[in-house]
Amino acid sequence: MKVPLKSEKDKYQVFVDAIDNAIRIDHLDELLVTNDETFLKLYTGLSSIITMKAAKIFGKSKPYIKRHDNITNATIKSIALNIRYVGGAIRFERSNRMAHVSLKAMKHHRDALENSQNAQDVLAFLITRRKLLHKNLFAERSKEIITRAKLADKQKIAAALKGNSTRKLVQNSDYIPLPLAINDLDSPEKLVCSPEGVKATTMEYFRRLYDHSCIPALPKPWMETPSIVNVRSRIAKDPFVWPKKASLADLRALLRRGNNRPSPGPDQWKKWTVKSLSDFALSLVLNLLM
Repeated sequence: MKVPLKSEKDKYQVFVDAIDNAIRIDHLDELLVTNDETFLKLYTGLSSIITMKAAKIFGKSKPYIKRHDNITNATIKSIALNIRYVGGAIRFERSNRMAHVSLKAMKHHRDALENSQNAQDVLAFLITRRKLLHKNLFAERSKEIITRAKLADKQKIAAALKGNSTRKLVQNSDYIPLPLAINDLDSPEKLVCSPEGVKATTMEYFRRLYDHSCIPALPKPWMETPSIVNVRSRIAKDPFVWPKKASLADLRALLRRGNNRPSPGPDQWKKWTVKSLSDFALSLVLNLLM
């Protein structure tokens, strides 16, 4: 018979004990991180244990589904209204001019009468106008989407430069397709459109970008100034060791800072679950960081 938990504190204690027991059962505490294979084994094992035990003991909250805003502006709204009015004019013409439509729809119908010779030309004129309006609507929406995307990217970069999280700068998708066309590296006015050409040009761009074989030997007179020489001699006597190895106390202090319940990352590790771990389990997390 299961004994009901008295408080939230009891749940946290059960969670901590369950994590420790699962780690001992899987012998993760005996795993020494020496290479990529052992790192991934410990990381995946801890991820599975933490997420499964947290969901079993505390339950799962309903995921937040972000509702995408309707892409619109004054121009898009105007075009969409005109499409409705032209649609009303088309309905009026197809009903042998017996349907009840708005005054603006009647205005579009009168414009069609002035620019047409017979009834068939009126309908063709209205249908052509609606097609043109739909093309304009697509173009305006595309322009607005690109504008918003550029603004969002600028805001993400500005936030990262101010010290905020850089997680939003990382692509979450498993595959990022190459662009359909790019400029040639040597002749920017020339476009490369073939898939193989785009691939080769992209590889050549990054090869040149990270090439360190032709670094010019530039003079650096500031490195011989008295202040730099003084700092150099002082560092030589008392070298600065980096990176410094963190301790459990340092990791605890780091976890105490900031928001206690931020949104989890792709690994689904929640900060409050890591913060609640015992020293025994948290030492394994520290091994991953080292």
